[in-house]
Amino acid sequence: MSNNLFFNDEYEKIILNMMLIDNSVIDVITTQLTEDCFYSALNKDIFKGIKADFQNNGVCNLVTLQTRLPEILPVNIASLTEHIGSSANWNFYVDELQKLYKTRMMKQLLLQSNEELTPDNVNDIISTVDSSLIKCLNVGSNNAICVKELCPKLIESVQTAAKNKEPYIGYSTGWDKLSEILDGIQTGRQIIIGARPSIGKSAFALQLAGALAAQKIPVGYFSLEMQKMTLMKRLTALLSGLSIGSIVHGTCTASQNQIMKLQNAVSKIYEMPLYIHDEGLRNENDLFSRIRYMAKMNGVKVFFIDHLGLVKHSNRMMKRVEQLDDITQQLLHLAQELDIAIIPLCQLRRDAEGKEPSLNDLKDSGAIEQNADVCIFLHHERSRGEEEFLEAKVIVSKNRDGACGFAEMNFYPKLTKFVERSQ
Repeated sequence: MSNNLFFNDEYEKIILNMMLIDNSVIDVITTQLTEDCFYSALNKDIFKGIKADFQNNGVCNLVTLQTRLPEILPVNIASLTEHIGSSANWNFYVDELQKLYKTRMMKQLLLQSNEELTPDNVNDIISTVDSSLIKCLNVGSNNAICVKELCPKLIESVQTAAKNKEPYIGYSTGWDKLSEILDGIQTGRQIIIGARPSIGKSAFALQLAGALAAQKIPVGYFSLEMQKMTLMKRLTALLSGLSIGSIVHGTCTASQNQIMKLQNAVSKIYEMPLYIHDEGLRNENDLFSRIRYMAKMNGVKVFFIDHLGLVKHSNRMMKRVEQLDDITQQLLHLAQELDIAIIPLCQLRRDAEGKEPSLNDLKDSGAIEQNADVCIFLHHERSRGEEEFLEAKVIVSKNRDGACGFAEMNFYPKLTKFVERSQ
């Protein structure tokens, strides 16, 4: 099918002339259309010029536009007056341009997908198509809504909460005090877990993942450092009370009591909707595609990324702080778009060693902290290998929609397990 069916130069020029003649429609049109909605490169430039002129000066006409766009021939700007349409009908022309733009997007997407599609990348292509379709549907969408339209939903949510009588808005973490501070793990959020190396970030995250999965909440765990069988052994230690060493070396089968503990733990794990991914990710786009796929196909509601520092970026020319800003920003958008919780783990700066951590201790904290809804830090003295447990604190230093505070815990190194002291 020819591309000339997918644009209308007359409609594009009518829209531009409307904006010049009646500046009052500029704001409403520019919220419904972007420059990409125009097929003609000349019309794109004129649209951008009108928008910039009006934003800077509060007015735009043939004279001011020509001054702003000296590279465009005056005759091309003056000729817009030949394309007449009533500004009262702006919504008709806007709707037509939106449909033409969506058609061009869909054609390009299908052609590109068809050319690149192979059995090896079919899942990635599906995720890309899914993302592009959402973008296509959102062209010109008005996200603003009058509060009166939200009132029935508010009443419904209060009635639902009263009926369910759940203690937390989100999912229980398995630790009472921490759940109380966070009001549970809530979807639509990015939650950072930070600590120095060997303090127990992975242990804490895996224990949290296991607690969520035990509630039949589908969980995805991206392990960029440890292999899946290592995680399985750690999870077994958490649930059985057997030491990680006895599971690794097989000494946990020395007695019938230990065998029963092992079997009970494995039975619990068997029932968990927990998905572990330990294969190498090429870059951040690979990670995003897999999150989309697992959210759509497996219904996963909470994702862990262990850890953020190992996620590669496709643009190697960017500084690392810029890469992390881009990665965490896109993860936040994914969390909001898919209504999921994303929990990346993050190492802290070297100078955070030995002291109670704070937001300033996040590596490249400006990028990571800004895009996080919640920041949680783990703190305890380093193990010397002899202690049964270490006194620990789990500190909520940032909570965009709730309280900050800390939960006092004990960390058991041989079990790689955190237990609240009150429990």
